[in-house]
Amino acid sequence: MESPLQSGRTAASGTLSASLASAPVPFLEGALANQALTPGHLHLILRNPAITSSLLDRISRSPFWMKFSKLRAAIVLHPRTPRLVSMKLIPGLGWHDLARVAAQPALPPPVRRAAEFLLGVRVRELTLGERVALARIASHGVIRVLLRDESPRVLEVLLKNPRIVEEDAVAILRNPRTPIPAALHLVHRLGFGALRGLAQRPGVPPLISVAAGRLIEARRPHSLA
Repeated sequence: MESPLQSGRTAASGTLSASLASAPVPFLEGALANQALTPGHLHLILRNPAITSSLLDRISRSPFWMKFSKLRAAIVLHPRTPRLVSMKLIPGLGWHDLARVAAQPALPPPVRRAAEFLLGVRVRELTLGERVALARIASHGVIRVLLRDESPRVLEVLLKNPRIVEEDAVAILRNPRTPIPAALHLVHRLGFGALRGLAQRPGVPPLISVAAGRLIEARRPHSLA
């Protein structure tokens, strides 16, 4: 009777497809030496809950497999991938995968910060459409870079990013390129301190400053006397 290791090495493509997502580690180890293995099979291995850090490291050491961008991203996005492996692969990721890595809380902070840094450097190389798409999913560190974007469309979409915090929102509202309708909608969601800063700070677009001042008056407790 074949061992799981040998079974993995000799299994036909269909057997690999049916087995890899739930097979034991020895079978996975054998499968990595199977000539029938395809990128699709490797994605099944990466979804296997039994996969180990050593197997992830082994996959990452294959120049052939690392030619596939989706596999590189899947390795970096896996929470069991050794940190040094992820750091080595991050420069080879595209902007969308970098954004996914930066926003993945299960990954080590140094890995997420490295992805944010590299994405921040590459932002200037992105098209307007790519920056708009990035604004929808950007993590906090990337949001801080996009706050300086010259496109009103990017700023408008950035205002809808669920990761944006009040400090970021205020920075966008101070930007004269921010579309006024979107800015006025956001003003109503700010706290008293942020509103006061907008009402008093020079350089804030007049309509935003006036709206902030009116909201302050509306929220301020009035004396009954």
